[in-house]
Amino acid sequence: MSSPNVLPQYYIGQIEILDGDTQVLKRSEWTAIASTDSDLCDPPPRMGMNPATGKPMRLRLPPDERGVRVGDEYVGGFRWSGYDWKEGLGTVLVFAADGYEDEMRSIADRLADALKADFGVDDSLMHLGGKPEQQ
Repeated sequence: MSSPNVLPQYYIGQIEILDGDTQVLKRSEWTAIASTDSDLCDPPPRMGMNPATGKPMRLRLPPDERGVRVGDEYVGGFRWSGYDWKEGLGTVLVFAADGYEDEMRSIADRLADALKADFGVDDSLMHLGGKPEQQ
């Protein structure tokens, strides 16, 4: 059995709760929703280097990162971006593969509603894996 294909993904927006200029979405609230949502799955595995042995190893990914799979392809994902690590505050970055933007926006809107948050685009973050014509 082959592993799923990970399509190239780029930033399409973020889920956030702002109080003035301060992000107040709690990581614990995000992980509670993200861990039970049927559209979300574990993100694609990543490899890293074991610092003790220098050998490749599979990295354990945090529960605040989730993927979206369609068939044998990862087509999008959600990644926590901490603003205040001590208080567990931040935002959720949303990524999509070409052709899956509408599907990812729909999922992001639904998750934002569940969190009583907003889904929108922060143009200052377009450099996060943006499409070549956007950079």
